Amino acid sequence: MELSVYYLIIYLAEAITWAVYVSNIFRSKRTGLFRFLSLFLIYAALFIASQQNIVLLNICCFVLGNMAYILLCYSSKWYVALFHSSVATTLMCLCEVVVYPFVPENMLETSIFPILIIWAVFSKTLYSSLLFLLAHILNGKEMNHKNSSYIIFQLIFIPIISTIITFILYIICANYNISVMHGWLIAIGSILLLLMNILLFCIYANSQKRNQAFTEMQLLLQKEHDFSEYYKIILEQTENQRILIHDIKNHLHTISLLNEQKENQKIDAYIQQLTQSPALRNAVRICDNKLLNMILYQYQNQCSEKNIIIQLDIRKAAIDFMEEYDITSLFCNLLDNAVESAEKMSDSYIDLKIDRQDSTSFTVITLVNSCRISPFSKNGTQLISQKKDPLRHGYGMKSIGKIVEKYHGAMQTYYDSDNLAFHTIIMLKS
Repeated sequence: MELSVYYLIIYLAEAITWAVYVSNIFRSKRTGLFRFLSLFLIYAALFIASQQNIVLLNICCFVLGNMAYILLCYSSKWYVALFHSSVATTLMCLCEVVVYPFVPENMLETSIFPILIIWAVFSKTLYSSLLFLLAHILNGKEMNHKNSSYIIFQLIFIPIISTIITFILYIICANYNISVMHGWLIAIGSILLLLMNILLFCIYANSQKRNQAFTEMQLLLQKEHDFSEYYKIILEQTENQRILIHDIKNHLHTISLLNEQKENQKIDAYIQQLTQSPALRNAVRICDNKLLNMILYQYQNQCSEKNIIIQLDIRKAAIDFMEEYDITSLFCNLLDNAVESAEKMSDSYIDLKIDRQDSTSFTVITLVNSCRISPFSKNGTQLISQKKDPLRHGYGMKSIGKIVEKYHGAMQTYYDSDNLAFHTIIMLKS
């Protein structure tokens, strides 16, 4: 009976740890109730199978059960689910092998139940700690930010300390004569330590998801705002053209009268005034991609206000393979940096070219902008942000690097001191 309760506690800890780990790696496709029932039924079946005390059977069931939970409740390929399930099973077995030498030989004969509980908690605390670290590495989203890596470096000390405390409690219970009540109190305390570590993992994972959702929402709001401004400009230009068309007869009549009076200079001035009218400006179309067209037009206006010459050469269907989220993030960060650098100089310029290589799946983005001083550190290996807010330092380039990595590309940057220009060359694979 005691051993059944012992295994029940073990499987409960493993189930909670696995559920938190999977939720941090995959995107859910089921409701919370469905996930809970699936986890309960799968681990209930694993618990029943463990009563046979066949090690190989338990390992195979554990791999298949965890894999089935991912496939039922989350969006994943079967081989990805098998990989994560196999890795988790391997870590679980390693943790049990690591702590097994510390178990006294007479442990199972004497059935010292509180010590059995502490031994189980010691193993599962180590298991949850390793999965906590593995989820952060495999997820890969936060690893692009130094602050997040620093936080995970701090948080990982809590599971490590908890593991050490549990081990000390285990040694005390296993080697010293303590009362049954004290043994139970220590066992309960060790269980609470394990739950604290799992709760820490869950809070951290939810915090990262909320941060990611907030960032996506901010970009979505920015995109909606830019679209609104874009269509407002188009409507304004269309209205100006209609007004000009309505008044064109009057303008032609005026030019005719000036021509009869041989006022050539006035005719030239009048025609020049008409051609510079906002109604006769070029159409708001820079490229064939609707979103990129809006972004480039916005930065074109910024450059015009700041007296920056901007040249844009965007080839057809060059970035059609990119998601809108990535287009916004990539080009807004690139052009923000370029405008910030170019506005500090007179006679500055920005030159952006996007070309799709013929008969290949590669798109090359070349951005050259005026830059008064080298943005690299003294050793020339790291870009130094010029932003006044230290909390925002370097995040633009990290976001760009993340997108380049997503599309299996490469990025090269260098500073031309002779021409005072900063070059960014990005190659993306569709």
